[in-house]
Amino acid sequence: MSQHFYSTQDAGGTGITIMMGYDRPLGHYFLVVERDGTEDPIYTNLRDDGPFHKSLWYYRAKLDELGLAVPSAMYREIERDQKNNIGNRRVLWDKNGIVNVSP
Repeated sequence: MSQHFYSTQDAGGTGITIMMGYDRPLGHYFLVVERDGTEDPIYTNLRDDGPFHKSLWYYRAKLDELGLAVPSAMYREIERDQKNNIGNRRVLWDKNGIVNVSP
């Protein structure tokens, strides 16, 4: 599974962590949004009806609904993970691009 992390803030200034990626064994994209310091996610695709096999555009719309955004390059990299069947990749992002990548 590839995991791409982006830290941001909500409109009230609370820290938010967004994790998106491609689950290679299950063959689908995923999205989890958490408020920093809490255990219950604000959003996880596992709570959706039919939580699997959604497009990245679906998750982009979910982030828009939450008033959140990630760098556009993050979507391209996650799409690349799917096309190349990449797993076990962890990527940390900042507003300017990739910060750290593990294999």
